[in-house]
Amino acid sequence: LNTGFHYTKGAGYYEQYKEGEDLKDYDISPVYLSNDTIESSDLIRRRWLDNDYYGMIFSLVYNPNNRLKTILGGGINKYDGDHFGEVIWARYASNSEIRKKYYDNNGLKTDGNIYSKTSYSFNSKFHSFLDLQIRNIDYSFFGYDDNLVNIQQDENYLFFNPKVGFSYTPNTSSKLYALFAVANKEPNRSDLTESSSISRPEHETLYDLEIGFKKSHKIFALSINGYYMMYDNQLVATGELNDVGASVRTNIDNSYRAGIEIEGGVKITKGLNWNGNISLSQNKLENWTEYVDNWDNGGKVKVEYEESTLAFSPSVVASSIIEFKVFKQFNKSKLGDLSVSFISKYVGEQFLDNTESEERKLDAYFIYDLRFNYILKLKKVREIVFFGSVNNVLDHLYSANGWVYRYSLGGEFGQQDGYYPQAGRNFMLGLNFKF
Repeated sequence: LNTGFHYTKGAGYYEQYKEGEDLKDYDISPVYLSNDTIESSDLIRRRWLDNDYYGMIFSLVYNPNNRLKTILGGGINKYDGDHFGEVIWARYASNSEIRKKYYDNNGLKTDGNIYSKTSYSFNSKFHSFLDLQIRNIDYSFFGYDDNLVNIQQDENYLFFNPKVGFSYTPNTSSKLYALFAVANKEPNRSDLTESSSISRPEHETLYDLEIGFKKSHKIFALSINGYYMMYDNQLVATGELNDVGASVRTNIDNSYRAGIEIEGGVKITKGLNWNGNISLSQNKLENWTEYVDNWDNGGKVKVEYEESTLAFSPSVVASSIIEFKVFKQFNKSKLGDLSVSFISKYVGEQFLDNTESEERKLDAYFIYDLRFNYILKLKKVREIVFFGSVNNVLDHLYSANGWVYRYSLGGEFGQQDGYYPQAGRNFMLGLNFKF
């Protein structure tokens, strides 16, 4: 029997300079002058999270013989988070006080689960497993009721998440396997607080089927995994407004991810190894509607799609690692253990939204890192480890994330977008002592 208790305290904020904000949105009175009334101001706002996360977990292992093993476990965790915003400076502050809270909200989430993980070997070659989990989530939050009034509310979710799998090992170096799993996920906090009980989204359900093969040898290893993930009620940003006027994620009936993952490695010489992997996939939405803000009349323009690619879902992701163990290559182990690795990473193009538009995408990027690790063993110090890396060696300019906003004006579509640049060439050095 194993048990554990945990507690994590977290608090932090970010600040934004905002131009021409309506004072009423920050619960600040207008500034009345003799010949004018000021109802907006430049200001700096600070948005806080102040969280407590605590709970306990347990597991009980039952292993009566070599064929059967069962683990019964579970846990209960509570998240208590205060979300609030302060105005820390305003050009026209009226009668407000510094650090005045213009919103103050608490989110309380209790997450409990119980599970069993059972593995059974029919013989030395054929094995099976069955995982079962029951999960209960209680949300308490400040959100809109049916009359669009903000009140304290509660939502409850009860999920059953099963997984079953089989494997066949004809010999010690080969393995075939298959598994099927069902997973459920509750909506995010913002999906709940920015909707009413009428427009509140459903939870997501994922059905995952995987079939794979593994082969290992003294000088090489190879694994191939194929998967098909079908979503029921996947939550996707469509631009549609709900009954409280918020643009939130909407449940989509048909979406899926399908692909193949290949991973392998080769021992080229005594001190030279290569490892690599590649993932090829299709990530699709089917028969859905995009809602674009119409700046001419304040409404929405509908755009129908039969099929498109899910946002931020590259169809190709790959990496390669060439590791050279210098002293092992030359049989000079007394000098310590020095390894140098050359790492290549490729990420294919990604779309910023779900429309699969060439005008709204992140370009593919290919970057290289160089890393070294030197382990020196001494008599009085068990181990000294020097390590370091040169990341993005070629100083490649690329972006790995971004955002986009679409609108319609004068009968034509326009967009506003932004991209998050990643670091150019950068370095890290480290030193560890083990006694």
